[in-house]
Amino acid sequence: MFFLGIKRVFLAIKLPKNLLDSIALFQDKIKKIGLDAKFVEKKNLHVNLKFFGSIEDENVEDIVKAVEEVLKKVRKFKIEIKSSGVFPNKNFIRVVWAGIGNGKQKLKELHSGLEKEFSNLGFPKDERDFFPHLTLCRVHSQKNIKQLRNAVEDNREKFFGEFYVDSIFLIQSKLSPKGPIYIPLKKFEFGD
Repeated sequence: MFFLGIKRVFLAIKLPKNLLDSIALFQDKIKKIGLDAKFVEKKNLHVNLKFFGSIEDENVEDIVKAVEEVLKKVRKFKIEIKSSGVFPNKNFIRVVWAGIGNGKQKLKELHSGLEKEFSNLGFPKDERDFFPHLTLCRVHSQKNIKQLRNAVEDNREKFFGEFYVDSIFLIQSKLSPKGPIYIPLKKFEFGD
């Protein structure tokens, strides 16, 4: 088809610019704490639906067909980007995230339908329950962690904005010394 070689790919929901700007302001607030962390670039913020890892072209083409089939039955829906939190827990923070408010159940249903199709293609199901979120940064050490904990707690119910999800993207992730470079391979529109 139109894919060449082995690719590191994932399936994601991209956000509109106004939401990216809102989230980036929160990231800037966290950056001022002076963490030992790697922040996700504003242009790379997304809601991850499935990370496939490095796969061959024929698998990419199978994924495309599976996603197109699932999305025939999906209609656009609204989601809120709301709340902040951490993984794995507030006593040992490795990831800071922004969560999903209204629309979370619809995202879980979409994920479940996709997982079923991907499982039929031989891709292993995710080991953890699907928790829709946007990764804001990955924390490398516990430097200034108390201030981070306070900032996350103060913004636990923060409302970043809302938008209609009407498409998802298959994205290639090329690793580089400056961080990942995301290349959209295919945009999938929802059914009518």
